[in-house]
Amino acid sequence: MSHSKNKPNSLISANSPYLLQHAYNPVKWNEWSNAVLETARTENKLLIVSIGYAACHWCHVMEKECFEDTETAELMNAHFINIKVDREERPDIDQVYMDAIQLLTGQGGWPLNAICLPNGKPLYVGTYFPKSKWNYLLNKLVDFYTHDPEEAHAYANKLTTGLALMESFEVKLDVYISNAIVHQQIDKMKLQTDKEFGGFNWAPKFILPVNWELFLQYGALFRDTDSTLLAALTCENIARGGIHDLLAGGFARYSTDSRWLVPHFEKMLYDNAQLISLYSKLYSHTKDKKYKAVIEQTFAFVTSELKAENGLYSAAIDADTMGEEGLFYVWTAEEIKKAIPKNWEFAFAAFGISEDGNWEDGKNILYSAQSDEALSKLLELPIEDVIAIKENIKNTLYLDRLNRKQPLIDDKQLCAWNALLVIGLADASKALNSEVYRTACKTLIDSMIVHFYRGGILYRIVKNKQQVKGFAEDYALFCEALLMAAEACNHVQYLSLAKEIMDLALQFFYDDTHQLFQFTAKDEVALIKKKYDTQDSVMPSSNACFAKCLFYLSYYFENDTYDQICEDMLLKIMPKIQEHSINYSKWMQVILLKSEGFNQVIATGKNAMSGIQQFQTNYLPNTICFAFENASIPLFKGKTPSQELSIYVCRDKTCDKPIHSFQNIQL
Repeated sequence: MSHSKNKPNSLISANSPYLLQHAYNPVKWNEWSNAVLETARTENKLLIVSIGYAACHWCHVMEKECFEDTETAELMNAHFINIKVDREERPDIDQVYMDAIQLLTGQGGWPLNAICLPNGKPLYVGTYFPKSKWNYLLNKLVDFYTHDPEEAHAYANKLTTGLALMESFEVKLDVYISNAIVHQQIDKMKLQTDKEFGGFNWAPKFILPVNWELFLQYGALFRDTDSTLLAALTCENIARGGIHDLLAGGFARYSTDSRWLVPHFEKMLYDNAQLISLYSKLYSHTKDKKYKAVIEQTFAFVTSELKAENGLYSAAIDADTMGEEGLFYVWTAEEIKKAIPKNWEFAFAAFGISEDGNWEDGKNILYSAQSDEALSKLLELPIEDVIAIKENIKNTLYLDRLNRKQPLIDDKQLCAWNALLVIGLADASKALNSEVYRTACKTLIDSMIVHFYRGGILYRIVKNKQQVKGFAEDYALFCEALLMAAEACNHVQYLSLAKEIMDLALQFFYDDTHQLFQFTAKDEVALIKKKYDTQDSVMPSSNACFAKCLFYLSYYFENDTYDQICEDMLLKIMPKIQEHSINYSKWMQVILLKSEGFNQVIATGKNAMSGIQQFQTNYLPNTICFAFENASIPLFKGKTPSQELSIYVCRDKTCDKPIHSFQNIQL
């Protein structure tokens, strides 16, 4: 809808690109605030809490069908207090109402629309609605609340009680930490994998990197070839599929089919950051050059498409262009022929293109339909020529695509998501022994320190103004990023800052009763329930990240309290792991750190730095490595700096006598 046709609503002063997209809707939208909730209570009106994000295709569809429609807007304005929420800006609100829809239906997604009592307790929760169903639903709920308010309150109270029970954790006295639970759950997870295309055996398919990192860690520690092969199979098929942008690099959010062919076209920083980590670990483990290529392509994508002038990285790229999903990315056969008239037949064979299209309306999604070896046989060309022709075609199509109208970028920068990229760059720098990635890692973590951490408070968002304080996931992932950057860049000062962040997190978020970290700070105004983020989804659980950080910090600073809190958290979550293994992979990674032995390789003296950097190219899932020249961190004390190369190899908390060659290290 043209902005000139409507006066702006109150979202015109919002910071979020998603909220600003709705600033000219005829709906009288509000941002979430205590004042707006008080208005709902005073006027005794139901709330509509509509949650989405800027890159979301179906959010755009519902906006066009419902929120830009005058009739619908009149209905919403007359009977409801209307609140728009950016799930990335306020994940705390999103999680509460996402739990509600999952409790009711077992499913979720965005847009997420909750119709609530004036006190915020949900009465009805759904996702996308076309106009007719949306208007019908709203009229029915207004009628229900008007004529039977006691029943409405009783139902909402019952649902809210159910939500609170989701945060309960059963205490079992016979639980102890061992790798047995990981063995059991890995076997269970293997049965759910797709042995042909990788991932799990259902669609749509989300990438879920944390699961495959667990498979790699498990495969390496227990020499379990099947686990390693399943992770490799998944990564290979993701890289070959339409979910991977073959022209610009980068990965879409998920695939709607089992083959990874048809993506939901938005590209999120958090996916691409985690995939840099995953492919780096896979490359370290296998030394297969095709994984190195994916690392380089993904890094090139985030740098060229998402990097902002302040050194941070923006959140996402929209799925839609000019209101059409995937328009920027797909090709008709005629468009391919016009762009590459001499090599279009080669392109058809290489990228799965057909005259009728491999998607909808005669459009084609580019994917790696055949290997270079298969193309070489099919086209009777030397493989070197195949590779050269393919790269030339990709470059030509990439330049041609730049002439199209580009999808919008959600340019806010999020602390937790940038932290994931720091971790990815740290893993890449170790796997490739690359100064390029080490420099990028250090530059980004330094930018994060400047922009997100001020006056003893970590902020979540950088965009024009910093108005949202960090949540548990921001503290957890920033702490982990500092630890990973410290090791990759051999920068001891990051370890002290990681400890400072952890101590703040314990002060602001740790709940002694639950022995877990709340998602929102303890001094914040409470929502309708406390949320403890314990399950992995497209991002790892913040509590599991805290557990990992506590474990690492307990070694660096010889702090038994950190180790005990980590152990308490693991014991608390063990029964949950047995129920839903796929959602607890990050926890199982930490269990393997504790149960399978934790190595520290500390080098000093001649060539210590270059030796450590080369040693880190190995896949070392349960090992930290440092070169040092002073003992400012407790872990380094007693390891005397020397002129000749001396390497201290420790297992758990016992160190061997120093050795003088990296070739003699046995872990």
